[in-house]
Amino acid sequence: YTLSAYVNGAYVYLGATGTGTADPSTWTPGTNGTYQRLSVTITTGPNTRSVTVYLHGWYGQPAYYADDVTMPGPGGTPTP
Repeated sequence: YTLSAYVNGAYVYLGATGTGTADPSTWTPGTNGTYQRLSVTITTGPNTRSVTVYLHGWYGQPAYYADDVTMPGPGGTPTP
């Protein structure tokens, strides 16, 4: 799976936990006032039944914005 989102702000984090393998995450130190795409590849383990997706800012930073959060499954693409 590929989890992605467009974010605008400083220190915005995107990731997942509970994958049953290494829990992926990524972040941006700042987007200079424009939207930037963040994405991570999620690989699940054989016994994984649910995954928690997170998208958050960092303590003490101004507000951030997020749009178009997607995680298409195998064989599918998101509908715009």
